Parts: sequence; structure tokens; C-alpha cells
Amino acid sequence: MSDALSALEALYVFLTSNLSALQGACPADPEKSQLMSLYVAARINYWKGIDATFHDDDPAVASLVAQMNAQQKTITDEVAALSDVAKILNDITTAVQIGKKLVDLAA
Repeated sequence: MSDALSALEALYVFLTSNLSALQGACPADPEKSQLMSLYVAARINYWKGIDATFHDDDPAVASLVAQMNAQQKTITDEVAALSDVAKILNDITTAVQIGKKLVDLAA
């Protein structure tokens, strides 16, 4: 598995594993809706990534993978605390956007 696909998979699996905890931490329906939209976008990125060919030696791909991995670490740490849902949603948004860029670079 390529580094790029691994990064996409890690985000999707993490969100899947923590979805109920994240939903429970959301104070209102707008946040829950945003979370579900982000979850679906992460799933779409992952499934598109499965069918894609990534060139891990491409500097742009390598940079996005590094950004995804850093963002994943941040999200993992924040979810462990579940103290600031708005920040978690913002960081998940960033990770999903990076994932989209990564999928867009695939051949």
C-alpha cells in the first residue's frame, strides 16, 4: 500500500472508530451535521484513493502525506481529550481537504 493511501485510510478508519464519541461530544445538530459531512468526505477520499495510483516519490504527494500524518496526530491527540469540539472539527476539515488534494494528484 502506498504512503498516500495509508494516510487516507488512517483518517477514515480513525473517524469510523471514533464516530460515536465525536457525535456525543458535539453540542448541537449543526456540529453533528458537519461531522457527518466530513466523515463522508473522508470515506469518499479513501475509496477514490483505492482506485488511484499514487506516486509516493512525487514531492507534492510526499508533502501532502506528511501534512496528512501531522494532522492525523493532532486529531488523535484532540479526540483523546475531547475538550474543544470546534477545534477538532476544524482540524478534521483540514485533514479532509488535504486528503482531497492528495486524491486529486493521483494518476
